[in-house]
Amino acid sequence: MHHRYKSMPIPWLAIALICAPVSNAIGQSSDRDQPVVVTADRSEYSGELQQQTLTGNVVIEQGSLRINADKIVIGLVQGALDNIDASGRPATFEQLDDEGRKIKGQATRVQLSVASDRLQLLGNAVLSTPTQSLSGDRVDYNLHTQAASAVGGDEQVHIVIQPVKSETQ
Repeated sequence: MHHRYKSMPIPWLAIALICAPVSNAIGQSSDRDQPVVVTADRSEYSGELQQQTLTGNVVIEQGSLRINADKIVIGLVQGALDNIDASGRPATFEQLDDEGRKIKGQATRVQLSVASDRLQLLGNAVLSTPTQSLSGDRVDYNLHTQAASAVGGDEQVHIVIQPVKSETQ
């Protein structure tokens, strides 16, 4: 059973800020002006820990951005968003860039650091852009520069680079 997320204003502020770094860097620029819609089976906020924990069928949407996870923990520092830690089987995200191209990722764990604009996909990680896909045990992605790196773990890193389509195709 899904319940629309309701909580105190400070956690709502954290939710509203979740998508800002992603939207500004790789998403449609209009995403940041859209409302944030969160659904989860359960939500808990700890002022002492400065953490918002969402569990059970968690979905966060803002414009073209969508994050799905079994659990999301939002870390705050002095009331401002610091990090997001999403876990699932798998945790997924997708978003359209300004040209309408879909960027997708999935992993057992998805971590976002706001200060460094870095996204880490951990455990069976896959990052797909319109021009390539990258998979490994760990994929690191800089949201600002769009630089990516991967570590294979037990298996090698797998990269697929799409051919450039000519105007006649």
